[in-house]
Amino acid sequence: MTTHERTRHPAGPALRAFCKEAGTSMRALSLKIGRGEKFVADIVSGKNRFPDPAALAALAELTGIPNDILSPTAAPHSSVFGRIRAGHFFDAVIAAVEAAESLSPEARKDINDDVRHYCTKWLHRDPSAVPADPRWLREQTKHWTAETFDVGEKRFANVNYAVRKALRISGTIPVDRKPARSLSPEWRKLDRLVRSASTWVAPKLSAFIRYCDTFGIAPTEVSDETLAAFASYRDAFDLGCGTVKKITAVRTAWNNALSSIEGWPGQRLSAGRVRTNLNLPEEAFSESFRRDMELYKSCRGMRGYDKALSGTHLERARAKHAVVSGTGMRRRRRIQPLKDSTLEQHVGTLWFAASAMVRLGETSLDEIRSIADIADVAVADQVVTDVENRLGLESQYAGSLVKTLGSVAKRWVPDITAQELDDFSALKMEVDDYVKNLGRLSDRDRTRLAPFLSDPENMATLLALPYWTFEDLERTRSRSAQVSYEMALRAQSAIAVLIEETLPVRWGDLGTTSFDVNVMLPQKRGRAGTLHYSVRKTEERGVTDVSAALSPEKVRLLEIYRRHYHPVLARHDPATSYVFPGAMPGTRKSYGQLSRQVKNLVFEATGHVINGHLWRKVMGGYLIYVTHDKALVRALLGHAENSQATNVYVEFEAAWAAAELDSFVTRLVAQAYPPRRLREKA
Repeated sequence: MTTHERTRHPAGPALRAFCKEAGTSMRALSLKIGRGEKFVADIVSGKNRFPDPAALAALAELTGIPNDILSPTAAPHSSVFGRIRAGHFFDAVIAAVEAAESLSPEARKDINDDVRHYCTKWLHRDPSAVPADPRWLREQTKHWTAETFDVGEKRFANVNYAVRKALRISGTIPVDRKPARSLSPEWRKLDRLVRSASTWVAPKLSAFIRYCDTFGIAPTEVSDETLAAFASYRDAFDLGCGTVKKITAVRTAWNNALSSIEGWPGQRLSAGRVRTNLNLPEEAFSESFRRDMELYKSCRGMRGYDKALSGTHLERARAKHAVVSGTGMRRRRRIQPLKDSTLEQHVGTLWFAASAMVRLGETSLDEIRSIADIADVAVADQVVTDVENRLGLESQYAGSLVKTLGSVAKRWVPDITAQELDDFSALKMEVDDYVKNLGRLSDRDRTRLAPFLSDPENMATLLALPYWTFEDLERTRSRSAQVSYEMALRAQSAIAVLIEETLPVRWGDLGTTSFDVNVMLPQKRGRAGTLHYSVRKTEERGVTDVSAALSPEKVRLLEIYRRHYHPVLARHDPATSYVFPGAMPGTRKSYGQLSRQVKNLVFEATGHVINGHLWRKVMGGYLIYVTHDKALVRALLGHAENSQATNVYVEFEAAWAAAELDSFVTRLVAQAYPPRRLREKA
């Protein structure tokens, strides 16, 4: 052995194989156990030949690699590279199923056939190379759907059921379906109570009740620590994704049973709850908003206190909720007062959405005067779009949030239109589609982007919209020598388009645009100006500065707007520097109002709808179309490299590549089959 060679620690090959198999980095493993970022790398490379046993024990707990492999006394073994997960792989699972005397020969064959198909066809591995580890399997299969393998939903469910059953037979995952009669008296009584009192709470609590009984936890001892331990237990043994959602469902069901079932023992649970950490104190909001919320609760979501509004509003809402009866005829379903649990959900969602809009900087506390300011489709759109990106929260509840705000708007906003109710439904479908196909364009977004990205004429009309709008407005102003409020609103919408086509910032940042901070106009006429924003992504990522040059023509439009149209909009607060001032002094226009204005202006000019959150996709898609450079798009929009947001533009790259292919194909076809005029038949 030469002097520079080292006798490497036997844990090295196992840790290297784990990182490769799990798709993680050595640095991430090091940091997760609280060591320096090169701790694992040094073990793998041989620089650290005597690692701390406590750290090795932490790595064993984190990775699932057996202690006898990571311990200093373990001898190198050839199977380390293929069997790093507790030495239990699917070949052993298949053998356990074959030996199961409780199954018929046909059942054993069916289960093992599905297990082999799962390993070889779906995971593309031999069963002996597939770890029988739920965490590993969950990570590999979290994006799987029936469409992934071009099979039916029933076939997809059957194969996954066979895998779960095989893992239970082999003892890899426990069977927690003990009969109710085997529960302790305390838990048996509660199990019977919940089954007789609620149809939805019982299945949510079933596994939790059996877990507590198995580990000797009494009902009165259930706490947040119990739920956290149950979460770890489910995380270790559940194959399906959405473990966080399952724990949230247990917490909600337990709290519901505590408040609705007489004699239910224990305390309320809060483990895993994220909304209360985000919610602002109720007393921070305006008195009128708090009063409206109290009225909503006392009326149970029924606008009975205003019969003049209620009649027309409810009739319109009932018409929207026509359902098909058993006879095939359409009947109208009457809106009923909310039940306690639903009312609690509505109120909680309203507080959450209002707090999120304030924390995101989309509105101020004073601007939220009533429920109608929050039960708005533009607000719902903004919250579900940005709450994950800028506040770092999970967005799996996005569809539920949109549905709840739509229900509140239908019940409580007197001037709600049929189109706005349709917009809520469409947004619900869109966010559900986004969560299902994370990192892809939703069908709705694709449909709305197509008229602009596939038709240069529409795109040109969109980009020229500010100039045509101001030309028309200035012609009217020169004739009448005055500016109406409606004219000022059109000018404001045109300026929003002008800024977004120059520097497509998020609309929350757009709403804060100030002449003093963000718009730097030149001192001399005919010179260029500058647009600048300091954009905060999240608390962890900090502030990013983005700038763009304003051409002399754009500077001219901004100066006209500031001199003639802005004073009309800021008549309640002449000293404001907000480019988009609000109705109250010191405030700016809300996201919902500005978004609706611009959407209407674009629709009037092009006949197509484009919402606020789509502007960045339109401009990013157009940039990648003309430059074929995704790095430029990433720089323009401020995306991290390989982020899911930037991956959306892979679809645009594919469209450009297809267009390039078509141009080559067309030229080759023209050589072999020259175009010729077909003569009409006599």
